[in-house]
Amino acid sequence: MSVPATVSRYQIKQELGQGAMGTLYLALDPLIDRLVAVKLLRVDTEELRSRFLREARAGGRLQHKNIVTFYDVGVHDDQPFIAMEYIKGETLAEIISRKATLSLDRKLKLIEELCDGLGYAHDAGLIHRDIKPANLMVTEGAGELKILDFGIARVTDLTGLTQAGGILGTMHYMSPEQAQGRPLDHRSDIFAVGAVLYEILTYRRAFAGRDLRDVLQFTPVPIAQLAPSLDPVVDDVIERALLPEPENRYQHLRELAKRLTDVRTGASARPSDDQRRSDMVAGQRRASADATQVESYLSSAQTQLGQRNLAKALTLVNRALDVERTQAGVELQQRVLLAIENSEKGHERAASV
Repeated sequence: MSVPATVSRYQIKQELGQGAMGTLYLALDPLIDRLVAVKLLRVDTEELRSRFLREARAGGRLQHKNIVTFYDVGVHDDQPFIAMEYIKGETLAEIISRKATLSLDRKLKLIEELCDGLGYAHDAGLIHRDIKPANLMVTEGAGELKILDFGIARVTDLTGLTQAGGILGTMHYMSPEQAQGRPLDHRSDIFAVGAVLYEILTYRRAFAGRDLRDVLQFTPVPIAQLAPSLDPVVDDVIERALLPEPENRYQHLRELAKRLTDVRTGASARPSDDQRRSDMVAGQRRASADATQVESYLSSAQTQLGQRNLAKALTLVNRALDVERTQAGVELQQRVLLAIENSEKGHERAASV
């Protein structure tokens, strides 16, 4: 396919790359004389275009130094696009591929930045679904980590491109629940962070295999065998992040990042086996109590939504998400926000008559 001269108002300078979902271009925004990255998506139906625009707008609300900023979304020749911050640098996949010489402190700091940005998104009710080294940029100069492609993985799932070839680059970082098509929440991203941490420390994938079955049945080589001098706390962090059941993993990335910070600053102390078991049991009890509270909030929010009490519905669903970021809660929040948006549009139309 030839390179377009423009996408919307953006003047295309060159192609930067192609993926399963579309093509990325370097472009100039002539209104403010700024270079941007423009991703032009290949989607076939109006439903998918609408879904993409909703997801992109949700990603555009994220403002964090470790997340690539969206400037604009729209449609060009029936194809949706995102104009976003242009990052000079290289992906974590490229750094791993060339086995760059990085200190342990530097590697852990990059993962802490990943946790900071991704945790912020989780707090906003969004999950990424496709955390992998190729979706993580390290900026030229400052060396700051930036998360790419928020909102796009959700649309990829709906197009079926994950089965058509897109999954081949991501299956090694998929949580078991994602690989099996089960409901997802933010803890699926936490699993992926564990896989990325393993890989940046060893320069080999935690989960090898040619297909999803191989990946699901594969047990990572203990990192202590690959890096015997590594602080055992890091081994514990990876082991917990990669546990098969979400309720047994870290429940928020703040916990994971704190452990890595402790290792970097020399404040780490490996818990005893008894303490680890006690922490896990306590975590399971908290998860059970949280699930009950979340169910109550979401049920009440659903009732209020049905009665068109939209403000009350939003308050209740936000309370549920404050307790735990579940997929059901995020989807209900999106429904409530869409209802509010439609209600506001209705009022605007009425006022203009």
